[in-house]
Amino acid sequence: MDDNGNSEAQIAWGGEFHLANAEGALIELDEVTEINPPEEAAEDVVVTHMKSPKKRIERKPGMIDPGSSTVVLNYIPNSDTDKVVAGAVHKVRAFRQIIPDDAGVPAIQIDGFLYIKSRSRPMQVGQLMQTTLNVQFTGAADEGAPDVPAPGGGG
Repeated sequence: MDDNGNSEAQIAWGGEFHLANAEGALIELDEVTEINPPEEAAEDVVVTHMKSPKKRIERKPGMIDPGSSTVVLNYIPNSDTDKVVAGAVHKVRAFRQIIPDDAGVPAIQIDGFLYIKSRSRPMQVGQLMQTTLNVQFTGAADEGAPDVPAPGGGG
């Protein structure tokens, strides 16, 4: 919120999602409409013992699950994007997500690994065809400042 109480919320225009092809090169997927980044959650490990204070169950965070999510794209059969996606189903591949600032300039970059658990391609007469990728993130993701050029070739 700014000093006058106005929202400084931003829209997702300018976001990007890249997926590695069979050769390992990151390819930007075309016509992405929704991206949900990794949402890490720690497992609960019960560490209760015979003298736990006040007869209470004790827990500590355990292994971290990087989570699962979805990526939604406008579906264009046999497009370059469709071929990259089809080749990546059920295979661990590198990914990169770019989160933009309000001007659409890359602000945050997330790099990691995932596999596509499934993809749906529903069709309804007269409606937009989209594909939803159900992805499982695996391992740790790195998040930080982008190392991609800004739109227009800037740095």
